[in-house]
Amino acid sequence: MMNYVAKIAASPLNPVFKLMFNNNLLPDNFGSKPIPLTVRYKSLNEFHTTLDQHTIAPFSPCTPPWSSETPKIDLHLSKHKKNETPPNIYRSHYNDLIHSKYANHTLCFTDGSKTPSATSCAYSIDGTVSSVSLCKINSIFSAELLALYLCLKEISESHSFPRIAVISDSLSSLSALGNICFSHPFISKIYQLWKLIVTRGTDIVFLWCPSHCGIDGNEAVDSAANHPTHPRHVNLCSTDDLKPLIKTIVKKDIVDMWNSIPPSNKLKKVKPTVESWTSSFRSNRYEEVILTRLRIGHTRVTHNHLFKKLPPPICQCGSVLTVRYSHPGMSCQL
Repeated sequence: MMNYVAKIAASPLNPVFKLMFNNNLLPDNFGSKPIPLTVRYKSLNEFHTTLDQHTIAPFSPCTPPWSSETPKIDLHLSKHKKNETPPNIYRSHYNDLIHSKYANHTLCFTDGSKTPSATSCAYSIDGTVSSVSLCKINSIFSAELLALYLCLKEISESHSFPRIAVISDSLSSLSALGNICFSHPFISKIYQLWKLIVTRGTDIVFLWCPSHCGIDGNEAVDSAANHPTHPRHVNLCSTDDLKPLIKTIVKKDIVDMWNSIPPSNKLKKVKPTVESWTSSFRSNRYEEVILTRLRIGHTRVTHNHLFKKLPPPICQCGSVLTVRYSHPGMSCQL
């Protein structure tokens, strides 16, 4: 339900959008009738508040289906494995690449940062660094894409360079940017700005560089993203950014529902909490079925009498036969 509502929030042209968000309906208006989704989702206070406080970026196709035009993306440095390449070697490869292919380009760097308490990004244009505070729910992937988007936006509005190299340490972001079929609202925004800049006669290329290798421009934006000083705030997120929140809300509801079950419940005794049981992750389903039946005590030996309409089998101690584990609260200790 929440995933569907989030998708509608990102589709303002969808006919359901006005019905979903521009109404003053309350649960009391329906009495015993089924409550529609447009009212039901508002009962999830945390989710409803998040939608009200954040701008969900709408998705629009990057290019028409008959076009295969994509930005120039140079991933030459990614052929070196980072865990096997020392920083000084990376710096040497980077400097050789810049001097050989991009010596006449204006260098721009971008970076994103996410901590448990905040999300931010930074970018530099010809040495001038800017930092931006983002929504806390933004993922690191979104932060990297927003850094690229904001960098291109400032270039399109305030600068005119003949050749530009936008350098990012996010290989996933650049790979997504090179995939014409990748569906993400921030990618479509970057495409639109890229086309605008290219139509003005600017040659622009996106370049990957390794992080934390002493590359000056990358280190500057990395520091600005991790420790922003007087940043402006951009309130923009995607439906993908809402998915971790939705999972958290669903898990919390499941935990609350399970905790509300009285301890005397048979299944509650078997599993008091909803935490994962690593012992249940067996190599095949047959073993999982056996383990589950032993835990809940449902086996042919102990429950076959229900099918034959006979009295339950009795243990040697005189109690009803069970295969469940023994504990001090049980009368049989055999």
